[in-house]
Amino acid sequence: MGLKRLFEIPVWRPDRADDPDSSVPVGSLQVREDVTLTRCLIERQDAAALADARFVVEFGEEVGSEGEPIRVWRDRPLEIRTSANSPSEAVTLMSLELETRRRALLNQTVLTAYQPTSLDWFDWSSFKRVKRRSREENDALVRSLLSAYNEESANKDAVMWAALQKMPTDPFGSEDYYYARLGFMRTDGLALTAFDAGNPLSSLHEGTKANRRPPSDASLTFGVCENLEECRGLLLAAPLLSKAVTRAADGVIVTHDGEEFPLTATAQSLAGAVCQAAILKALSGPNTEYAKRLKSMRDETQKHGRPAVLATWIFLDELRNLAKRTSDEPSVFLSSISESN
Repeated sequence: MGLKRLFEIPVWRPDRADDPDSSVPVGSLQVREDVTLTRCLIERQDAAALADARFVVEFGEEVGSEGEPIRVWRDRPLEIRTSANSPSEAVTLMSLELETRRRALLNQTVLTAYQPTSLDWFDWSSFKRVKRRSREENDALVRSLLSAYNEESANKDAVMWAALQKMPTDPFGSEDYYYARLGFMRTDGLALTAFDAGNPLSSLHEGTKANRRPPSDASLTFGVCENLEECRGLLLAAPLLSKAVTRAADGVIVTHDGEEFPLTATAQSLAGAVCQAAILKALSGPNTEYAKRLKSMRDETQKHGRPAVLATWIFLDELRNLAKRTSDEPSVFLSSISESN
């Protein structure tokens, strides 16, 4: 499985300072760390007739275990400024950088998540090629980015990240490699410390985010999808997960260990967002704990696929945690029973 603890990932250091005005050290030595990505595949289950076949998402091989490596660094600063600005005037985002020469990964989506089940942090980004621009072209691009950034009052970093993720090419790396860049961000609405009752979650990826780093001993899982949207759609429609979502809409869940748990209004209102987040975290691959549990449930995983089982577990665990954290609220399920009586 693609699994790293945060402290095992080296801090990014430049080989050289391309810009003489840059504040980065010149000629520093890069410590290199390889990572593997758990491949997510779409498989057709055997059926007598093709029309009756079901397609499921399944985990495949570990990409990067052989051949050309995939390298990862943390704390990679992304300086966004025009040629007329000094480094002190730059907007700087800190990122997790993945780098590879594997052409087959171009435009494929890498996902990473803080495990085991916390929804505090996860992100996804496509591998992109680098396009070198003239100084004039680069300044024009940066001015458009900074214009959107300066117009935003509260969620500046989120706006900049969203704009960078929409770019078809990478403006920061070397033309010899393909890059995927992810930010250490917390998605608003899934953490009650950032909960906004009026707008619990406008968008999982482009909504309000607040900077937050996982703890240094956090386990990060890494996965890769060739077609992320198709994988997400199949998992959302998977019978195991859709049944859990339907029960959550009624105000109660049944956890994987058979416990029936009533939901609070807050937990119920966030069920859709938690479901989408659980799918993304499942596609990043299982951590050690979940990998052991998946092996012990061979019948379920053969029927539904390991990612669907994993997404359902994360969904149920997180909804139960949310219900516990808002336990001072009345239960939606128990309140509806009382009203009917």
